[in-house]
Amino acid sequence: MKKYSNKRMQRFQIMRGYSRSKFHNLLKLIQQNFSEEFIEKELEISPKEFSELRYKLSPSIYDLMKITYHGKFDVCAYFEDLINDEWILKHLKKEPLIDKQFLVGAFTKNRVPLNIINYLDLHMGSSFTDTVLSRTAANRYFFEDQDKLISTRYMSRLHKELSNFSGQGAEFLTTIGKNIAFYDNDQIFQKSFNGRTFRQAYEYLLDEVMPVLEHNFNYKILSLSSNELKIEHSLKEELQDLYGVKNYTGEETDSYKAGFGLTPGLITTKNFGESKIIKSLGQSGDTGILSFKF
Repeated sequence: MKKYSNKRMQRFQIMRGYSRSKFHNLLKLIQQNFSEEFIEKELEISPKEFSELRYKLSPSIYDLMKITYHGKFDVCAYFEDLINDEWILKHLKKEPLIDKQFLVGAFTKNRVPLNIINYLDLHMGSSFTDTVLSRTAANRYFFEDQDKLISTRYMSRLHKELSNFSGQGAEFLTTIGKNIAFYDNDQIFQKSFNGRTFRQAYEYLLDEVMPVLEHNFNYKILSLSSNELKIEHSLKEELQDLYGVKNYTGEETDSYKAGFGLTPGLITTKNFGESKIIKSLGQSGDTGILSFKF
């Protein structure tokens, strides 16, 4: 007798359990949101066949695959709740999973907000995360492709909503920032600092790591010793020209950077340091200054 892994058996049980109610609900939503012409053209199912599926008492997994195959989404992901009805409707309508304004001037890789999403899911719960994302006009499925780009305007909006909705203010962003690097399962970020001194770690962060993650800000080292760093940061000129402003980030983004900037020092010294916003970019509107001391 063929043996299956526990994970695969769980998948079968999930699919069997949802085969009726979940499948019928999906078909109902498709019927309510799309014309017969769309269903026949895009899903390649005739009105008669769709009606038969819609009212079938015991639909099989193969019935659902007729929908998912031509709709181009994964049947297992649907059963395991990795994608939901909202995602499917947007997908079929070919609607963006995020407000289009956040795709203008996009120079931040999705892995940055995705790490925040992973942190929130673990510490605050997925319901909290989805509520915050909805307040930013975004769907979590947009961030699945880690190399897609998003604007720093979105990051600023996300930081602000997290500050407001958490009830903890900007301090919540500092907490997320100093923990976020440790939610990489492969520990690539942490390992890249191995063998570096405090000074080398921060030079590496600013010269090599940040340009990979985002191209939104200029960073300038004002002073760097064996245990303390002061940096100046400002919005890149091309983004200033694009939006006609010197800066559009808020104090919440300053707080996030104050937390994230502690990471190289923590990895290299094994001690928790202190960060300070000497001059807020969000308040001054032109340049900001941050310090990190261990």
